[in-house]
Amino acid sequence: MHVVGAVRGDVRARRAAETLTKAGYEVSLVSVADEGGDSDGEVVKGVRTSHLKMSRSFLSKRFSQRSFYNAGSIFARGALQLTRGKPDVYHALDLPALPACYIASRLRGTPLIFESYEMPFESMASWEMTSGRRRLQRLVMPFLRRMIPRCAGVIAVSPPIVEEMKRCYQLSRISLIRNIPPYRSVVKSHRLHRHLGLEPEKRIVLYQGHLQADRGLENLIRAAGFLDTNTVIVLMGEDTEGRRSHLEGLIDATGVADGVKIIPNVPYDELLDWTASADLGMIVSPPTYSPNVRAMLPNKLFEFIMAGVPILSSPLVAVESILRSYGVGRVVASVEPADLAASIREMLADDRGLASMRRNAADAARCELNWEKEERVLVGLYQEVLGDLA
Repeated sequence: MHVVGAVRGDVRARRAAETLTKAGYEVSLVSVADEGGDSDGEVVKGVRTSHLKMSRSFLSKRFSQRSFYNAGSIFARGALQLTRGKPDVYHALDLPALPACYIASRLRGTPLIFESYEMPFESMASWEMTSGRRRLQRLVMPFLRRMIPRCAGVIAVSPPIVEEMKRCYQLSRISLIRNIPPYRSVVKSHRLHRHLGLEPEKRIVLYQGHLQADRGLENLIRAAGFLDTNTVIVLMGEDTEGRRSHLEGLIDATGVADGVKIIPNVPYDELLDWTASADLGMIVSPPTYSPNVRAMLPNKLFEFIMAGVPILSSPLVAVESILRSYGVGRVVASVEPADLAASIREMLADDRGLASMRRNAADAARCELNWEKEERVLVGLYQEVLGDLA
């Protein structure tokens, strides 16, 4: 397996690797670590990991700057590392890992599985794309249309992305494996209240995840101005794009410092216990931002469900389908601040409705929406790919 990133921060990569190890496969994972960071050859939960050492600036900038140089460097070093062995299967974890895995698979005559975390090159708004990013996309797209159909298996994370990839890359079949946590029973807590020094009766409206431009956080902050003093919006997540200072400036400028709190991400193993502090979970990415935003099934959706937290979401196709199918949340027609605030007030005032959503979330997590269901698809795909070689 190969991921162009730090595997310690890629929950999906770790989960897939550990699942395959439990299923009896010997898994080696090539990831990226900063210089002087993780040691090579470590074995965690049966997964042997080696690292391509890169500068911290690469890990923070990725392909946003010096696109050709960064892409070429990680491709060449990844391909060299991958071709040192001869595995039965290569597994590319998201698009940046695909070129190196593809070259290695062709050189070794070994099948390749490509797992796409999103629709390739559809994650950024057009106005945010640098000229280097545009050149890289124009250069790479013809190769993608050749590489992806030649993969022995392709995995995508939401039904709309499955259908779009089938259309774009002329695929007859693609496996849907959603990024859902393993099942566990989560008890209601007040960890966020204690951390922030809030009274237990305060209502917490929670966003969790990266503080990124496509998450609609500015509108959520502005919505705080329309809420009463008993409601606090909490933004909990990693500042992957250096946006925290911008968001804090907006909080100060709009005078909502008492109503909006920003805290860092917490260890993933503890996340659901923090999530369970919330009264309402927010997914407010604007659907017009990019095709990927419209089609996404974000991790936080299933984390909210596992923690029994009712959800309020912008109209995102795949998210809306889950909310309506399982009765675990509502969809707001508009992500404008006043509309968001009105929907938040309405949901928090409906105690009976919230209780029903919490029960529905517990049932859905126990019976359907858990990794134990999803991992069967992953193991089945491997059995099929390796069976074709027998």
